Amino acid sequence: LSLRSTETRQEAYGLFAQAERSLAKLDAVLVSAGKENADAEAYLAAAAERLPEGMRMEGDQVFWEEKTENRILECAVRLTGPGENPRTRWTKHRLGEADIWEDDFGDDFGDDFGDGAEDGPGEETDPEEEPAEPGDGPEEEDPSGEENAE
Repeated sequence: LSLRSTETRQEAYGLFAQAERSLAKLDAVLVSAGKENADAEAYLAAAAERLPEGMRMEGDQVFWEEKTENRILECAVRLTGPGENPRTRWTKHRLGEADIWEDDFGDDFGDDFGDGAEDGPGEETDPEEEPAEPGDGPEEEDPSGEENAE
């Protein structure tokens, strides 16, 4: 268990380091775009045209993923205006295992589990809740021990 824990930690740290290298590449793009464009719209357009490979831009946010064989680090930053420092602010930096952390309610590794507060839309997870329809839940035994013939 200790060896697996160490490997997992090293894998996560590697992803964090790769995310910082990707952010540095994005930062270089933003420096260049900022030198050429003082207008916020032109700055965002220039940045969008020059994004490093694997990144996508929506409005003033840039998204990308860092991956290993078993893990995924979802990253997102919001761009500040031209000439502002820092040029980005982290909005998402979530580590998980690809396709493993999804549960029945769409929660993922970054959300709270089991308290019902962050479950899917309009759904709650109450283990004491009655089944929605007859026959959906566990069968109850007849306390007399006799089977009912219906």
